[in-house]
Amino acid sequence: MHEDKRRRRRRARWTFAKWLLGFGLIFAAGAYAYESGSRLAEREVARLEQDIEDLTAEVAALRQQTMDQRRAIEAGRVEAEELRRRYARDVPTGELRELFDLMRERLEAGLPLERLRFVIREVSAERDCDGRPVTKRFVVRTPLYQGRDHTVTFADGTITVTAVGTPAQDSAGNPEAWFDVTEPITVRTAHIGGTVGEASGLLPLNHAMVIGDEEHRFSVVPGPRGFVEVTADRCRYP
Repeated sequence: MHEDKRRRRRRARWTFAKWLLGFGLIFAAGAYAYESGSRLAEREVARLEQDIEDLTAEVAALRQQTMDQRRAIEAGRVEAEELRRRYARDVPTGELRELFDLMRERLEAGLPLERLRFVIREVSAERDCDGRPVTKRFVVRTPLYQGRDHTVTFADGTITVTAVGTPAQDSAGNPEAWFDVTEPITVRTAHIGGTVGEASGLLPLNHAMVIGDEEHRFSVVPGPRGFVEVTADRCRYP
């Protein structure tokens, strides 16, 4: 009887011990899991915080880059506007460009710069002419007329003036010998010293050539059929 009681007590103690051991293992496992989870959570939080810092720095860098680009664009716009103003101020256009090109051509042809400066300084708006214009007439040459009376001379025979035009047409459309006054003509002047000049366009035409310290001016207007009349005047140059 006593032996049975002892066995029952031993079984009871063993059962209690097993339960106690089981609870201990469960508690230990729970504690380990909690600790592991806490460490994982801390690492995840640290990683997320680092990601936030990295993203914040990247956003700040992008903002700075955007500001730098805007400043660069604005600086480029200001520089382009300044270049445009300088170009408009320093580069001649229109009639000034034509004058600039003419001066450059004369300088490249060998005209001394000091001579060009002198001419520009001395030239005036009012012309100092001798007031004795001379008018002559001559035939305008065409492909159908190469005969006489197609030249005149001025300045004691030292300047020759000629002209070339387009043949007129009759009512049937056939070309005639004389020139068509409604079409452009080309007037040529030649000095005995080798200076030549040319002017083209519709009549009336004005042309000038410089010989030494004199400017010879020519005004060409229509004359009788086949002819033009040219008036020459001589002025001081410059």
